[in-house]
Amino acid sequence: MTKTVLLLVSETSMNRKVAENQERARTLLKALGLDYFELEGSDPQNKLRRNQLFELSGRPIKYPQFFLLEEVLETQFIGDADELEVLNDASSLPESILEQNPQTLTWERLFANSGDDAQLVFLLSSTPLNLKTLHRQQRAEMVLRGRQIPFIQIDGADPDQRVDRNALFEISGMRANYPQFFCTKTVVRTSYLGDSEDVETINEATSLPPHILHANPSIITWDKVLAA
Repeated sequence: MTKTVLLLVSETSMNRKVAENQERARTLLKALGLDYFELEGSDPQNKLRRNQLFELSGRPIKYPQFFLLEEVLETQFIGDADELEVLNDASSLPESILEQNPQTLTWERLFANSGDDAQLVFLLSSTPLNLKTLHRQQRAEMVLRGRQIPFIQIDGADPDQRVDRNALFEISGMRANYPQFFCTKTVVRTSYLGDSEDVETINEATSLPPHILHANPSIITWDKVLAA
């Protein structure tokens, strides 16, 4: 997944040291060839995002600050066969009723809130233990195909898909229960890297000999920060 450095700056700061640190930060990031972009904290249009970053770092009104933006795959549990039926039925409700019930989940709302890259995951078993499970799986597939909703199928009985199956069980909290449905989407997670001094420390540590880094795995380097 992609990782990008966010540099929070203020071009209206009257503090010369702040201006010098911001210019030093730009020079450092460019020299390292790191992918980054700037957020102008003094711009009123950026107030909400700036305050979110201040809350994350715990250091308001301080510039510059560095953050790491990382794309991660997030999986949301939708429900079992019964909950799928509820979602599907709700998707056929009149628009007037849906407007009065904004919390009601429909197919349109599910994917609208999840982004363009969202995908439905259908967890089933090719060797169901009983006819009820088999019928519920068949019914679910019929619903999805009837709605023309594309999905990824995970077979919980396939040893090659055991890791994926167990990861989904962990998310839903429902083991050996079929079928189950999930929505995967890419989200951007933001983490605080530090201020100018912290980033200088990371930069200097990146130049340490490999044997020192190997003996001190807790030392943070750019390689570790940006590792996939």
